Amino acid sequence: MKRRLVFLSFLLTIAVSGLGLAGCGGPSQADLTKMNVALDSMSKLGSKVEAGLVYADYSAAVGNAKGDVDLFLESAAAKAYPEVAANTSTAMQAYVAASSLWNAKIQSTSVKPGSVANWDSLVAAFPDLARDVSGSGSVITDSAMQTLWAGAAAKMTVAKAAAPK
Repeated sequence: MKRRLVFLSFLLTIAVSGLGLAGCGGPSQADLTKMNVALDSMSKLGSKVEAGLVYADYSAAVGNAKGDVDLFLESAAAKAYPEVAANTSTAMQAYVAASSLWNAKIQSTSVKPGSVANWDSLVAAFPDLARDVSGSGSVITDSAMQTLWAGAAAKMTVAKAAAPK
């Protein structure tokens, strides 16, 4: 009887320690799914941009993708795959900035860099944006949205390449 208790205690110890180690092995399947959903959402958004859409549809598509990206960025998968997370986040920032810029362009034909949130950090992430400002740096040109979209697509290419297969 005593042997049996020792043996059961030994098995229980192995089982409990095994469960503890399983939790430390990386992101859960649910977190990996969040990453894949975010990457899929960003791919769909990129495809919609390439095909062309009106502002209302673009704004809604950005909002939908942002929700999926935010869930991924808050997950353990984002910590486990920092290159995927960083590039996806920067691409999402570009899509959001393009939405803000498009909306501002609807309101006024002369949009100034200071009127776009995080303009300086966007120019740091996408240096080609600097040439999309005319008139001694006072007005953002219409080509800035294409620059942001192209930059977002490039970031997503890197993010997908860094994602686990």
